[in-house]
Amino acid sequence: MRKVSLVLGAVFVGAISIWALGAATPGAGIISSGGGGASLPPQTGNSGKFLTTDGTDASWGTVTTGLNAPNTSFELIDEFIGAPVASARTGAIGFMPNTSGTSASVAAGTATDSALGVWDLATGTDTSGRSNIQPVAIGSVCLGAGEVIFEARIKIDALSDGTNTYTAWAGLIDAGNGEGTDAICFRYIHSANSGKWLAYTRSNSTETTIDTGTAFAANTWYRLRAVVNADASNVAFSVNGGTAVNITTNIPKATARATGPGLTILKSAGATSRTMTVDYYYLKFTPTGGR
Repeated sequence: MRKVSLVLGAVFVGAISIWALGAATPGAGIISSGGGGASLPPQTGNSGKFLTTDGTDASWGTVTTGLNAPNTSFELIDEFIGAPVASARTGAIGFMPNTSGTSASVAAGTATDSALGVWDLATGTDTSGRSNIQPVAIGSVCLGAGEVIFEARIKIDALSDGTNTYTAWAGLIDAGNGEGTDAICFRYIHSANSGKWLAYTRSNSTETTIDTGTAFAANTWYRLRAVVNADASNVAFSVNGGTAVNITTNIPKATARATGPGLTILKSAGATSRTMTVDYYYLKFTPTGGR
């Protein structure tokens, strides 16, 4: 490499492709009048950053991991990749299968191009058959200490009707075999709310419901999302990213009314099995003031 003495502010003309700067002002650089030149931004105070450009000007970028600091929030998502294991916790959230009745099951389903993995929750053939997934520690979410968000993507293979009747739940629950005592949840049964998805809150067995406005259809994917604000005074429910509907009463709060992630399908009539397919379950908690 040929050494050249440079004078600050001087203009050099020539086809020199490589310049070496020594003992220069920190962050000093070379501006080229031709293609491929660049002006380095100041280095002071930019340790650990990377050099980037918008095509005209160079600047320093900050390296990010895409993860939140654990003291400010946490996020969990279960993609249901791989088969569930009986009486064992599986995945990031620790879902465990629970079933009741002849041929009731929780099993790995068939993945698609939009679903990396799925679990099928089948009621079996008993008139009261049930299939449910929930963590062992179902009371792990205490509302009122920060914002809580959950979202689940599910579909069910057939409508509920008078012959083969079932109820489906998805959300934050405290029991896997029915309504339970406390919940922030979505519910579907053909005989309620004109067969549309219903959103509800339940605290100490007292319930407030609201119509989501979204009709239920068989074999159709639904993204069911709820956002509980930091002091648990409002829950915003939405389906497939649509306009949210809000509930402000009977929201379960604090440790006495704790809930946890859960999905359930429960038969109440008929001998034909019905299956809820779950693509993912997402949970985020942002504690007020950190932790």
